Amino acid sequence: MTGWLAKEFFASSPMLLLPVLALVLFVGAFLAIVARTSRMSRGDAAGHANLVFGDGADVSGDVSCGDVSEGKEPADG
Repeated sequence: MTGWLAKEFFASSPMLLLPVLALVLFVGAFLAIVARTSRMSRGDAAGHANLVFGDGADVSGDVSCGDVSEGKEPADG
């Protein structure tokens, strides 16, 4: 009923550009993250998944990060 009135009012308002710009920025960032994630190797993804465990120890038993079960630290260098 008042849609035409609101449409006329908001058509001349430059403030409506800001939500559209925010949406475009969000979609662009989201697509960039999806593209980067889809190109990530399986090993990198497993490493990022283990970040929640805190100390950076690799719980999968990967030799390059040291053997967590025996408490060995990775070699420096």
